[in-house]
Amino acid sequence: MKKPAKKTSYLYSSFLIYTTQITMLPFKNTLPLMFLLLFGASCSSVEVFTEKMEMPPVKEYQSFVLIPEFRNFQAYGSEFHDALLRDELTRKLEANGMELNRENPEMVIRYHTQLEPKEKESYNYNPFWGGGAMYNPMFYDPFFMNRAWDGPTQTRQYGWGQIILDFIDPQANKMIMRATAVGEVNSEKGKTKKIKKSVDKILDKFYNHVRDYRTMSR
Repeated sequence: MKKPAKKTSYLYSSFLIYTTQITMLPFKNTLPLMFLLLFGASCSSVEVFTEKMEMPPVKEYQSFVLIPEFRNFQAYGSEFHDALLRDELTRKLEANGMELNRENPEMVIRYHTQLEPKEKESYNYNPFWGGGAMYNPMFYDPFFMNRAWDGPTQTRQYGWGQIILDFIDPQANKMIMRATAVGEVNSEKGKTKKIKKSVDKILDKFYNHVRDYRTMSR
């Protein structure tokens, strides 16, 4: 006796159609999603730019002093963050063999910070969801990519933080390097994280510059 064919539920059939269609979407339709992922990752990072290399690092600098760009200046307008920036710099520089010398330093490191208010627009991007909180494959539209960005936009406020360090040879009165670390800052905790990350990245740039110069000078 032949067994009756097992019936497949309508919901399950719809789900199979959905998964087949989504995997067959052209590659160009996945680009907006890839852009969103990459853009979101970049927002939380710190980028470092260098400029004003007026003289090469002609010697091994053994001592340093930290000074603000302006009198009574504090990093991000905060005594806490100013102390954090100075402590992080001092600790990392001493770990690289330098010592703090306020009287006769071989290098002056001048610091400055800026925090600018900015805003960005974000799109309501939700093509796979129906009228409730549960996923509903019945609402799948294979042509959604043509209308994905038609929804209302939202404006988000954020801070754009900059930490600028000038590495100066006081005897020559010239700048060895200016390094600027930039990144998005959204909270007091975010400032703390960005300061630590910025110090690491800026000092990496500086010591790479020193090593590159020594390698070329041999």
